[in-house]
Formats: sequence, C-alpha cells, structure tokens
Amino acid sequence: PHRGSFIAIKRALSGRGIVLGDRGCYNQGGNLPLRAIDTAIAMGSSIAMAVGLARSGIKEPVVAVIGDSTFFHAGIPPTIEAVISRSPIVIAILDNSWTAMTGHQPSPSTGLDSLGRPRPQLKIENLLEAIGVCNIKIVDPYNIREGENAIREAIRKAKESLIPSAVIFRRECALQAVRFGRWRRKVARVDQEKCSACKLCLTTGCPAIQISQESGKAEIDPMDCIGCSVCSQICQNGAIEVI
Repeated sequence: PHRGSFIAIKRALSGRGIVLGDRGCYNQGGNLPLRAIDTAIAMGSSIAMAVGLARSGIKEPVVAVIGDSTFFHAGIPPTIEAVISRSPIVIAILDNSWTAMTGHQPSPSTGLDSLGRPRPQLKIENLLEAIGVCNIKIVDPYNIREGENAIREAIRKAKESLIPSAVIFRRECALQAVRFGRWRRKVARVDQEKCSACKLCLTTGCPAIQISQESGKAEIDPMDCIGCSVCSQICQNGAIEVI
C-alpha cells in the first residue's frame, strides 16, 4: 500500500531533504516514476545513516524509511541511538503487517504465528514511545494529505525538540487483504470527458493505469485496480472516481 506513503513524503519535502531507504518490498519506491528514496543498503541502515547525517550538521530534513518487519529485526538499536544522540530525524515506518518481501511470513505486528495461530501482537508505537521518540503519528497510506501533513509536522517537531519523530503508515498488504477476504471490492474509473491527458496519474507508478493509444487519455484496468483512491487524489481535474 506504500505508493501513497512515498507520494506523501515527497510532497511534504517538496524537493528538499534526504530520504534514506532500507531493505524490503518498499525498495520499489526508488524506481521510476516515484524515485522517492536516495539509498537502500542494508536492513536497519536507514535509521543508522539518518542519525549520522543529522549529527553531521546537515540542515535539510532527514527521513528514514523502514518497514515494520525490518524495524523489528534491525531498526530498534539505531532508533535508541537516534534518541540518546538527540538526532532530529523523522522515522517513517511502512507497516503492512507482514514480511511481504520474502513471501508474506507473519511479522511481530501480525498477531499470528507461521501456522496462522494467534500470538501476542506487538505495537510499533508502543516500542517507539518506550524508547523515547517524541512525536508519533499513525496514518493511512491511502490518505495522501493526512500523510503529507504528518510528515511536515514530524519534521517541525523533531527540529524543535532535537528528538526523532515517527510517522507510521499503516495498512495491510493488499495481497494479504484479498487472500484473507478482508478487501471490499472497489475500482477506480476515469471520466474521459474530464481527463486532460496530463498523465499526472502515471506518477503514482500504479500498474492498473494505462494510456489509450487512440485518445492519449488515462484508462484504468479494473482487473488490476484495488480501489486505493491514490490516483483520484493525485488527479487535478477530478477525472478519477472510486466506485
């Protein structure tokens, strides 16, 4: 679900700052057309590198992007370092409730074990609060404006307090939501009369959006669309609606 997360981060930064990526399915955010992350080195490296950059005296905003599974695996120690070293960074945690990169194994935040049996569900926000992160927001990655505002506020509060802020973009992986029957069928459609063929919707990187060879306008394949509404929020002409 994290195309929306990357769009929100990019809009909040408005071309400023550095976005440090990590290891996970969200590495796709570094590819065209999103080009939303500047690094992708190792698990846990996003937060650790963000601390180093912040401590070097860089004035631009520094955002570390990390998935929920990777945060549990290797993100907690550098978060502790960020707090005790008073690093004014923003930690953006892309929480899809599964270890999607390696085959949708349960993560500590899933609440299920590998056989589908209930087990204790760890809350990332509780860990962050215990570590000492000052400002924690939980947002829906499908709500671009909410995510954008949360990142802006996190940047401001981190600078004011000299303590990292965190934004948790939380929504279950769409593949798992469909698999377990938790997805309510919705699709987006393009009003061809309103579409101006500006192609701004292509910047979302959504595989369901196509350009008609005849009209040059956007079309949406209902077989690929999950109705997330990100494209309708991007469209400046009100040409896309989710039904």
